[in-house]
Amino acid sequence: MFEWTEEALKSHHDTSTFESGNDEINLYLRRFAFRNHRRNISKTFVACLRTDPQVVVGYYTLVPAELSLDDLPGRMRPGLPRYPVGAYRLARLGVTRALQGQGLGRDLVTAAGLRALEIADQIGGVLMIVDAMSEDLADWYQRTFKMEPLGDRPLTLAVNLRTFQQADDA
Repeated sequence: MFEWTEEALKSHHDTSTFESGNDEINLYLRRFAFRNHRRNISKTFVACLRTDPQVVVGYYTLVPAELSLDDLPGRMRPGLPRYPVGAYRLARLGVTRALQGQGLGRDLVTAAGLRALEIADQIGGVLMIVDAMSEDLADWYQRTFKMEPLGDRPLTLAVNLRTFQQADDA
């Protein structure tokens, strides 16, 4: 098992060798993540091995969002107001090919959920939204995190942030 640390993306992080197998995910990290992070457009957090803390082996990007009650599945609606509610969008998630299938993706989604939950305690928000890049990934989010598709958008999923608190308490 490998040990990794998580921190906000900084200029000293080496993103040039990051290879997830998905060109869009790679390109975002290499060309746009740091600039967007610095300009507060989005915030990217990276996973680095403890043995090589400069090299990025995984990352996630969060942005604030909101959802209309009409967009949510019926099971998620009780207790929510009729106006849009605060949410956090997991805009990007990537794991280097060498570490895929070893739990880092699950751990990064959980870290993103806990970060969003911490922010929500200060400014509000109750949901995490994910736009899965494929049906297989949508299935993984549903199995792993009990995320639910939104309306007629099967690749856009949501989950209550409390899910991550419960996972952290376990």
